[in-house]
Amino acid sequence: MATTNQTIYRLYIALIVFVVLTFILAIATYLFYSRYAAEAAAAKEARDALSQKQGELGQEKEKSEKLQAIITDDASASLETLQADLSSFYEKDFNAIHKGTDDTRNYARLVLEIRNAIRDTNTRAENAEKNEKAANERADTDIAAARAAQEGAEQAKASAEAERDTNREKWDEDWKKHEAELAARLTEREQADARAKRLETLIGRIRGAETDIAVERRSDFRAKETAEEQLEMLLDALRSTAGKLRERNRLVESLRAAEQPEHVVDQVDGRIVDVDTDGRMATILFPTTNRIRDGMVFMVFQGGVPDPQVADRKGLAQVVGVEGPLVRVRLRDEEIADPISPGDWVSSQLWDSAEAPEVVVIGFVDLNRDGIEDRRVLEDLLRSVGSRIDVTVKPTTTLVVDAGTPSSAATAAAREDLPRIESQRRKELEQARTYGHRVIGIDEALRLLGAETETAGGR
Repeated sequence: MATTNQTIYRLYIALIVFVVLTFILAIATYLFYSRYAAEAAAAKEARDALSQKQGELGQEKEKSEKLQAIITDDASASLETLQADLSSFYEKDFNAIHKGTDDTRNYARLVLEIRNAIRDTNTRAENAEKNEKAANERADTDIAAARAAQEGAEQAKASAEAERDTNREKWDEDWKKHEAELAARLTEREQADARAKRLETLIGRIRGAETDIAVERRSDFRAKETAEEQLEMLLDALRSTAGKLRERNRLVESLRAAEQPEHVVDQVDGRIVDVDTDGRMATILFPTTNRIRDGMVFMVFQGGVPDPQVADRKGLAQVVGVEGPLVRVRLRDEEIADPISPGDWVSSQLWDSAEAPEVVVIGFVDLNRDGIEDRRVLEDLLRSVGSRIDVTVKPTTTLVVDAGTPSSAATAAAREDLPRIESQRRKELEQARTYGHRVIGIDEALRLLGAETETAGGR
């Protein structure tokens, strides 16, 4: 029995030991595994950290290489070289930038300072550009204002000058009008005085012309109370005398036409009653002033000479005005040895109180010897004194003007037309001789008209 209990006791002890050992083993296993797991986790963490650090190191190396590439183009440059270069930059090239700042020296700070410096420079440049632009705008504004002011000043000056010129012109015009009025009044007064003197002279001469009245009518002439009545008697006597002279001259002309009709004055048209020797003016008394116009020219002959010849004329009298039966004339071509005086007779081949004289112009009219025909000019002059222009010579023709043939200076067309001109001229001259008409040349015609050309002494 005792042996069984010991065995059981031993079994119990062995079981207890086994259980204890198993428990201890379990605890030791747990502890060892727990530590292994912790060591494994720590190793894993260390490997992960190492891998991370290696990755970061690679990134840092790559960044360092990029940064080094950014800082310098020499990939083999060492950190000491870069630091030396940076210190050299700060001390030499960028010393002015670094002044006044802290002692931090790196490329980032250098770049920042350079950027700030460039930004400040750009800002100053922009401000300077803005200021320059503003200054230019102000200058342009000032220039525009100055130009506007100058234009305004010029316009004001021009307006003032125009107003001044207008006022001056108006003043000058008013002064000229005043002077003209004064001169006109003075002229009118002088003319009035001259007319009064001429009237007194004429009245005296009219009253002294009693010898021109028929003897049986002289008592009636002296009995007239006014000079106008006496002048009317003188006009009647002059008309009667002129009619008798005209009739006598017609008879004489019919008798002497075959001899020299072109040299004898056919009739007396009027008588000079007053001569102004200073102004070379004269007054002519006509039986009638019908058809007398300004510019007409009369030949002057010695009064009382029967059958006056054209060559005997003393000068020419050109009409400047008609005052009733009296005609004012200007004396021309006067003979110095035989001056024109009161009582001289006047006559014209280009005037007739009853009808306009018929004038025929033949030949080639060249007034200024330029080779160009001036027929229209001559015909217009003849018409201006009351003549009628005809193309052919007729019994009613009053005067024939022979212009002759074209000169060597005539145009080719005129020289080619010479046969026709000469044939027509000879035909008309024959007709003029047949009818006994007077034929004169261009010079004589222009003298009768009061005109002058190269052919008439007007060179």
